[in-house]
Amino acid sequence: MRTGRDRLFEGQLPLFDEATNIEPHKISLFEAPTGFGKSVIINTIAEALAQKKKKIIIATPTNQLAKELLDVFKNDKAFKFDENLKTDIVVGRKNYFDLDLISADVFEYIDKEQFQEYVKNIANNEDYLIETLFNIIDIEEPNKKIVEEMISCKKTKSFMKDFSELDISFTNFAYLLTNVFHVKDFDISKYVVIADEVHQLVESAENLLTNSFSVFRYRNISSQLQKQIEKCEGVKNKSNITSMLQEQSEILGTLLNAYSNESRAGEFYTLDGSNKEHSVINDIQDFLINKKIHKKKDEVSFHLSLHDLLTKAVKESGCKEIETTYRLYSGERSEMLGVLASPQDVTVYLSPSKGYPTLNSAKGDVRGWLLSFLWDKVESFIGLSATIRTSKDDKTVFGNLGVSRGTFDLWLDKLDTAHKFSLAYGRLPREDDAGYEKIAHFLETQKRGYEQGWLEQRKKTELITKLGVSFFQGLEEGAGDPLRKENKQKIEHIKYIQDFSPVFSKEQAKIFVPKEDLMEPQEIGSQKEEAWFNMLVDSIAKNYEGKNTLVICGVSMR
Repeated sequence: MRTGRDRLFEGQLPLFDEATNIEPHKISLFEAPTGFGKSVIINTIAEALAQKKKKIIIATPTNQLAKELLDVFKNDKAFKFDENLKTDIVVGRKNYFDLDLISADVFEYIDKEQFQEYVKNIANNEDYLIETLFNIIDIEEPNKKIVEEMISCKKTKSFMKDFSELDISFTNFAYLLTNVFHVKDFDISKYVVIADEVHQLVESAENLLTNSFSVFRYRNISSQLQKQIEKCEGVKNKSNITSMLQEQSEILGTLLNAYSNESRAGEFYTLDGSNKEHSVINDIQDFLINKKIHKKKDEVSFHLSLHDLLTKAVKESGCKEIETTYRLYSGERSEMLGVLASPQDVTVYLSPSKGYPTLNSAKGDVRGWLLSFLWDKVESFIGLSATIRTSKDDKTVFGNLGVSRGTFDLWLDKLDTAHKFSLAYGRLPREDDAGYEKIAHFLETQKRGYEQGWLEQRKKTELITKLGVSFFQGLEEGAGDPLRKENKQKIEHIKYIQDFSPVFSKEQAKIFVPKEDLMEPQEIGSQKEEAWFNMLVDSIAKNYEGKNTLVICGVSMR
């Protein structure tokens, strides 16, 4: 049984030595090929740094990958990791499902027998992860958000840990970045972050920092809400509300039919309404303000009337199921309004296989957020990937991650986000605006710098140009303290990208082909050779679907 540095192969040692000797506030990226053994080396690096009293967060694109890394640390008998270190998965309560929330409504979206079989075999707390459940049961992609809201934990459970409680925390990118971007008391400067598949980090940040509206999902939630209200005795104006929900579902169905034609998949849809026949935005705006479909003469639109009636009905019903569905309905409605109110950067995605349109709009420059809240503050960062560099040079790689942005560019990104918000909503963001808390704090900091006299003239000019002279209204500009300067970028971000050549031994193999099949010489192009390759492919597809960590080791007789 190998322990510590001795558990690594010779080819892995240079990466280990470089990573464990990383200086504070450095960002190092490593390209390690398929089969290099990243799971073991990541855990070994984390163990060595944690033994030096560093707080470690190991982050991956998904909960499933985080769980697999944790399983290697805790349970892999080939390696003995330090049992005195406190380790666990940390993904927040909404990543777990609660058995008490399972109702008949859930089984409209998932297979009941599959679910019951899965629950029966749950062996430990980590298996209550929603993502793990979704990997086991059959569920359509647009319905995942609905089921997640219905079954996710609403109260903290005892098995949910916090980053601060552990020596090594295993998590996903989305949960890590949620804390980095939005949790006021979370201080990333206390942690060393080790990221597996680091090239997917920006994509996770983009998902967090966009409004995303799905017509399919909104229709499903509307239908679910309608059924629940029909069954609830405590709802007033029931017939009126259900009738309006039914009409809304029909309107949404019309939109879906228009955009679910596979022959139109990938077709460009104009966003400015100049071509009304092919404008998703236009169609949904027509639905919202009801120009064509609902012709009532009263001043309040159909959509707003429905929203007001539902809000009142939910309060009166006292039904927890309705409250849960309505919360998701309201969230989806907010996403829709956020997309439609966005002054720019709205994109349309149409799935060729599922045929439903999804509209996305950005809340700000993703790389600017990463620089401000992660790269400028993290204790140090170690990223690994098999594909981070490919054909790109190092400068481009770091630029794509947002690492090498200048501080003034970052400042302009934040101001741009505030400016877009003001154009969309007619006011500046406040701390109670979800997702904009730190932008509100940024604006207050600018005002404080103006009053204290340390705000740079070029920044003052930009603020007045973008937000108007009223931004500093009521404030008196300070003379300035020569000893006080605005905080500058405190670190030199980039250390290097280093890559490692694949040098494999039989101990690294993840699959062993029967000796007689592997060793028997095959005539190139023969049916026997084709069957041999098919046997390998079938085995890979069956046992290693979706993974890139397979190594086949053998000895050629040719």
